[in-house]
Formats: sequence, structure tokens, C-alpha cells
Amino acid sequence: MLTGRCLPYGDGITLWPLRELLAQAGAPHGTREELEALLDGEADGARIAEWLAGALGLGGPGTLAAPEIFWATRRLLETLARRRPLVVILEDLHWAEPTFLDLAEAVAGQARQGLQMLCLARPELLERRPAWAAGVAATIRVELGPLPEDAADALLNVLAGTPPEARERLLEVAAGNPLFLEQLAASLGEQPWGEGELELPATIQALLAARLELLGPGERAVLWQAAVVGRDFTRDAVAELLPQEARGPLGRHLRALAAKGLIEASPSRPDAQGDFTFRHLLVQQAAYRTIPKLHRAELHERFAGVIEHQAGEDEIVGYHLEQAVRYRDELGPVDGEVRALARRAAGHLEAAGSRAHARGDVPAAVRLLQRAAALLPPDDPARARTQTGLGAVLMEAGRLDEADRTLEDAGRIARTAGDELLAARARVQRLLLGLQVDIGRAQREIGDALPELLGVFERDADEVGLCQSWRLRAFVRWTQASSAAAEDAWRQAAVHARRAEDERQLTEVLGWLASAALWGPTPAPEGIRRCERFLTEVGSHQTGEAVILNHLAGLYAMQGRAEEARQVLARGLAAFEELGATMTSSVTHPASFVAMLAGDMATAEAHLRRDYRRLEQMGEHNYLATTAAFLAQAVAAQGRHDEAERFIAVSRDAGAGEDFLAQVITQGLLARILAARGQLAEAEELSRAAVTLAARTDFLNQHGDALLELAGVLAEVGRTREARAAVDEALGLYERKGNLIASARARQQLERLPNP
Repeated sequence: MLTGRCLPYGDGITLWPLRELLAQAGAPHGTREELEALLDGEADGARIAEWLAGALGLGGPGTLAAPEIFWATRRLLETLARRRPLVVILEDLHWAEPTFLDLAEAVAGQARQGLQMLCLARPELLERRPAWAAGVAATIRVELGPLPEDAADALLNVLAGTPPEARERLLEVAAGNPLFLEQLAASLGEQPWGEGELELPATIQALLAARLELLGPGERAVLWQAAVVGRDFTRDAVAELLPQEARGPLGRHLRALAAKGLIEASPSRPDAQGDFTFRHLLVQQAAYRTIPKLHRAELHERFAGVIEHQAGEDEIVGYHLEQAVRYRDELGPVDGEVRALARRAAGHLEAAGSRAHARGDVPAAVRLLQRAAALLPPDDPARARTQTGLGAVLMEAGRLDEADRTLEDAGRIARTAGDELLAARARVQRLLLGLQVDIGRAQREIGDALPELLGVFERDADEVGLCQSWRLRAFVRWTQASSAAAEDAWRQAAVHARRAEDERQLTEVLGWLASAALWGPTPAPEGIRRCERFLTEVGSHQTGEAVILNHLAGLYAMQGRAEEARQVLARGLAAFEELGATMTSSVTHPASFVAMLAGDMATAEAHLRRDYRRLEQMGEHNYLATTAAFLAQAVAAQGRHDEAERFIAVSRDAGAGEDFLAQVITQGLLARILAARGQLAEAEELSRAAVTLAARTDFLNQHGDALLELAGVLAEVGRTREARAAVDEALGLYERKGNLIASARARQQLERLPNP
């Protein structure tokens, strides 16, 4: 039986319950070596251990997506369950971070025989996860109400020292609350009562406060230290916080507090000597409220120092320092000592937020970085660094307006402080954001800013900044439909990402290189070889693997390898579904491309509509322009021309006339619609414009498609020779790309055209 408790404080402590589960399973430090020993003989044991250690920041890969952590957790628990039946208890799940709730759901939904999960939570959990009300996998849901009268009476029978004459009054006041009943019974022996009506506190909070008032100074001091440590605490942690002279009677005070029903030996670790827990969270909270605020601040600061010395989690160190700052701020003016404490707290929270971002836990990263920024003065350069990281996370979460305001603030602080490097970091991140909001404006700003940014980053040997700058150059070339130039820039970005050992950026860049292999001039067989190399380099990173698999599916489909395309696409899309609605998982253009090559326009439309809805909700414009163009294509192929025109208009508005690929698609498509309505002159003019624009790009498939649209219009007006020439040219482009499916269709179209 393994127990993990979710903590009620410190947003962002996502994986604390997992750490407790692993410790009880036999990996007390959560290291890769300990976990490999637990998994001895298990297939994929080394990978499972590596991923779990990485999730805890203890020697595994620095970049892990949440689904990888979920998979590794489930496999380890299943391994333990095969050896003997296993019950995993997750307590106080209403306090869990969203990502940990996802983990619990993933494990419960796929758990095999021998593994059971018991989740305890307050009813408000179902407000956060309404789907759980209907059940997750094979669940049994039990709602606990007040104890029935007979059960309450039975409980009172086993509580020592309850006078018979007090029973009725105790049962009445407790009203079926077992904790209240236990504490009422315990309180009777602590103060005298007469023959009249028994005076009892009306609430459990009042009762606990009254009981704590009766404690001796030594017992109260021990309870105060324990309350600061948390619901679960150890004798050693309390001893560290007590003055040296008060440590001698510590054992006696702990036994006395246990006898009074305020604390107990930890039920999750009964064999561990010196591990305790408060009888209930309400007892801990009541004890904490009795601590004077100045003493609270001192205890939080001292305990943070203890954890720091033990190399404890940044999330917890940051929380205790944050509390110390809060109470000192409430008690008096902020001085240099408090500001130094705040910077120390912010540093730990920022480090925790960066790690959360690296493992793909975006909600936790946002909260941790927001808390770090809030601790710093408005003009502190350290705030600029934190705000820059926060802006990047908000961008990934799709909260683009917030990201823009945050990055603008970071740049302002850095410029005011005269820190060119910090200002450049905020600037480059804001330009990356601008490409998703206003493409035209971002392109102009990037052209002006890039030489200066590269100069600053080269001067300071900032490999991360150099990587981001080359990514900016690549994105500009990409929106101009110059894939080869974009590919060159991404290769340079990859060089800097490797030098910086920045796995996250490297993975993103490799995903874009896979995209260039699919959409650009690289022949499909060579594109397949490149994507297979990229898969080897991204290794266990599930997001990066999903992106590359999706593009590899498109390359397979072009080569007529339909079954291989289907398999790798299914793997890639399944990973995206596990990731949820992120910016990356909301762009599945290769999936619609594969469906279109197969002639399945309804499936292509379904993929694109999902992406369209998500991008629209995020307020994103760059990807939306191309998504709307592809969606118009899928809808028009099913004969819904009016609806297609609406998506063409959306694409034009979103792209602001700067997205060449979207323009090529929409102009050619609109020409087809006009031709179907008999507006042949306008259709020819528009289709020729699309071909001219496509010729300025190196997107061979889209250039070929534009030529086929032109051929269709020319055939309608009887200019067969010109139509055949356009199809011939398109066929040459498809063959250069290695698109065997499109080549075959072009030949069929050529055969249908009469010889002049």
C-alpha cells in the first residue's frame, strides 16, 4: 500500500505525491539507480527509471512531456502490482495540480489487474473535473456524509474515558462528524465540568483552539514548529527548528501530543521512527493560527534554510521563504533584509517554474513564475528575467494577450536598468510571440531588430538567445514560403541549441526541420531519412516525437506507403491527444494532408476544424491563416463553396497578406469557385496570380496544385493546349517532390484533356 498526499500550499508542487509513492515503494531519493533496482528485470526498465528520475529532477532527461511521466508512472506501478496486489492511495486530491490530476486519470484509466487506486478528495474536486462525476474507467464513487447515529454511538464506545452522562450531549454537538466527536471526547478530561448542562464549543475550530490553549509551553512550542513544517513532519525537522535547550524533552512532548489525539505516527510510513502526522489538517491549521506572525516568519525562514541545506525541492523552499516575506511585509516596512529574502524566494520559485516548463507542466510553470515575479520590486532586473520566462510559458499556454503584456513589462524593466542582454532576451521572445498575433508587423520588426539582437547575443556568447534569433529568421522565411532558406536558419538554430544543451529548443527546431522536409523542396525519400534521424535525436521526448511522426506520415503518404503513414500518424495524434490543447498539438496540418491525399475530405475537415477552434480560442493568427486556407480547401472539395469562401476571408484577415502559402491556396481555390459560377475571366486572372505567387516559393506541392487549378479554368474556356502545359508543369513539380499520389492524379487529369 503506497500513499501520496497532495499539499495544500505552494501552487506548483505538482509531483510531490509521486515522490512520496516512489519513496515508499523503495526509492527514498527517487534516483535513477534506486528506480532501476525496483524495476529489475522489467522490459523498458532503464527507460522508465530514466524518465521518472528526470521528472523529479534527479538525473534523467531535462525535457519530458507530461504523457511520458504518466506512462513511466503507470509502468512502474504495474510492475509492483504484478509482484503482489497494490493499492495506491492519493489523499487530498482536491489540492492536486492539474497535471497531477491528469496523471491520476491516465493511470486509473489504463491500470491493469492487481493495481487499485483509492482517491480521497473534497466534493469541490468534481467542480474542477466534472467528467469524474460520471466515473473514470471502472470506478466506484463513495460520498461520505455525517456518521449515522448508531455508527457515531459505536465510535464513542471505543473512545476511552467518555462519561456515560456526557454521551447524549457529545453526540448532539458532533452531529455525525467523527473528528469533532473524537476531539470532544478527548477534551472532557482536560478541564473540569459540573452537574449542569455540559458547555461545549459549537464548532470544531473553536474546540481545537480551546484545547490548544490548555497545552503547556513546551508542548505548544513543539506543535508550532510541526505546524510550520506541514501536515506530515518528522522529529528531526521539529528538532532543527527548536532552540538547542528545548530539544531534550522533545520525545516526551511528542508522546503527550499523540496521547491527546492531536498528532499520530504517520500511517503511510508505520515502520519509520520519528515520522508523524497531524490527526487532521484542521488540527494543523488551528495550531498554525496560534503562532504570532513574527514567529511564523522566523520559523518559515529557518525551515527554508534547513531544506536548502538538505538540497530540498525548490518549490517547497520557495514557499516557506515566500511566507516569511509575506508576514514580515504585514508587520512593518520592507527593508533591505526583507527584499533580500524576497529575491531568495523568487530565485527558488523561478528555478522550480523553469523545471516545470521543461517537463511540459505548463499550468504549474505559469503559477510558479507568477509568484516569483510578484516577490520582486517593479524595477528589479531579476523581475525582467522572470517575466521573460513567464511570457514564454504563457505563449505556450495560448494566453497570448497576457504573454504580450508580460514581455512588454520585462523589456521595459531591462531597458530602464540598462541591461542590454536582458532587454534582448525579452525582445526576441516578444518577436516570437508577434509572429502568432500579427504576422506582417512582426516580420517588419524582426527585419529591423535581428542584426542588433544577433550582435548582443554574439557579444555575450548567449547560445540560447542566438538560437531564438535564428528561429526568428527561419519563421520569417517560412511565412514567405521560402522553405530552403528557413531550413538553413533552423539548422543554425539547432547548432546553438546543442551548444546550450537546451533540449526544449532543440526539440522544437527539429520539429520545424521535419516540417520543412514535408512541405519544402526536399524529395520525399530524403525527407523520410531526415525525419528518421530527427526521431533518433529527440529520443524520449514525446511532444517532439509526435511532431516528427506527423510530418513523417505525410512523407510516407506521398510515396504511396499508406499503411506506414496510417500507423505513424495514429501514434503522433494519440500523443497530441494526451498532451491536450497546446499550441503545438493544435496544428495537425500533416494529418489533413494525409487524408486529402487519400481523397478523404471529411476526415481532413474534422482534423482542421478541431485545430481551427483551438487556435481561434487562443487568439492565434499565424497558424490560423494556413489552417483556415486548408479548411476552405477541404470544404470546397465537398461542394460547399459558400462556406469555403468564409474560411478564405478568415485566412486573409489572419494572414494580413503576409502568409504566402495561405495566399497561394486561397487564390487558387477562389478561382475554382468563380469558375464553377461561370465567372471564367475573373477565375483565370485569379488562378494566374496564384501561380505567379507560387512560383516565388519553393513549396512544390502547393505550386503544382495552383497549376492544376489554372489548368481547370483553362480547360473550361477551351484552351486545351495551355491547360495541358499547366498540368505538365505541375506533374514535373510533383515528381521533383516525390509525391507519387499527386503525380498519378496529374497524369489522369492529363489523360482526360483532349489532345489539341
